[in-house]
Parts: sequence; C-alpha cells; structure tokens
Amino acid sequence: MFEKMIMQLNTNHLVKPLFPKEPIFIAFNSLGGCFETYRLSEEGIEKQENGNGNWHIKISGNQEHWDELWEGELRLQQLNNLRMIQVEGKYRDILRLESILTLCKFNR
Repeated sequence: MFEKMIMQLNTNHLVKPLFPKEPIFIAFNSLGGCFETYRLSEEGIEKQENGNGNWHIKISGNQEHWDELWEGELRLQQLNNLRMIQVEGKYRDILRLESILTLCKFNR
C-alpha cells in the first residue's frame, strides 16, 4: 500500500509545488521495531537505505493504522489526536506532509 502511495506522490503534478526545496526526512517506526526513513524533496519521495536517525518528522504506530492513513480514511492529525499513531516534528513540516497526502488522496 505504501509503495503505491509513493508512486502516486512522485507522479502527481498537483503535489509537486508542495515538495520542499530543503529535504525533509520522515521516519516511520512500527511497534514491532521496524524503522524506515524516507526523504521528501523537490525530486519527490524516496526511501533512504542508510537512515542514520536524523529525521524531521517521526511517525510511530501500528501498521494497521498507517494503512488507514494511506487509504485516506483518516488524516495524519486525526490519527495523532485519536492516539492511534504518534507524530513528532515541527508543526509546519507535519502540516506540509498532511497536505501532500490529502492532495494525493483526492487525485487518485
């Protein structure tokens, strides 16, 4: 599901203006201990193979709840407010990510 979302983000012309000039590193931490880092920049979003622990946004939670986010059932902040996931980072970066995900959802 997530890989499909990445492909949509990288090919969606509506979200490209929201991609940051300076890269934003997004870390996903599952409850099982799996930790993946992605780089969001003008070029799009790509997986970082050697995530060194530096991140701007960290999203922790259960894979089941992430699927609700990728499918567009709930927004990032809704999941955070319901304590289904935990989102850490600067508010502006989190808002940018949520906007990108929302635009991608409505342009499927």
